[in-house]
Amino acid sequence: IGKTHLLLLLYYAVKEDPGLSQKWIPVRFNEEEYSISSIGDFLLRIVEEISKDTGDSEAKAILDEAGSMSADALTDRALSYLHKLRDSGRQILLLIDNFDRILDQLGEIDTARLRDVLMTDGTILLIGGAPSVFEQIINHGQSFYEFFDIEILEELDSDEVETLIRKRAELDGRQDLLDQFDDLRPRILAT
Repeated sequence: IGKTHLLLLLYYAVKEDPGLSQKWIPVRFNEEEYSISSIGDFLLRIVEEISKDTGDSEAKAILDEAGSMSADALTDRALSYLHKLRDSGRQILLLIDNFDRILDQLGEIDTARLRDVLMTDGTILLIGGAPSVFEQIINHGQSFYEFFDIEILEELDSDEVETLIRKRAELDGRQDLLDQFDDLRPRILAT
């Protein structure tokens, strides 16, 4: 359906826009995140991506110290760092594909704490993707019940796919594709 691609487009749109990148630090998680089993792990992944992207020395120090900290200390340290970024005028735009899987990996207490951070903290804006509507957002007994504005991405029909590919070829200046489009049409429709 294109959820991964859409999140990637958002990431680069924010990162490459001078105005947006002054206010937001876009952080993109991997499509599969198996190492996250607590809110501390979740926040540490954010710090890790910021460190990779910016080389920030404080983020690197947190990563270096993470193995010697308790789960609560790690959570507090990572949150303190993210608050410092927020207080300097930059917020985190967190882009997560398969967010449902991350919630499955977190325990009930950590899921509730994550919701609290997202809802009351003002540090992180999360845009998440999932292949379908999932239990944690539709079951009233779950922490993320009715938390998100849900946008369902409908599949493109063959005419929309053709229009999309034509427009992309035009934007990329791919006259060779445009010239051969009629010959390529059967291959496009087969996908």
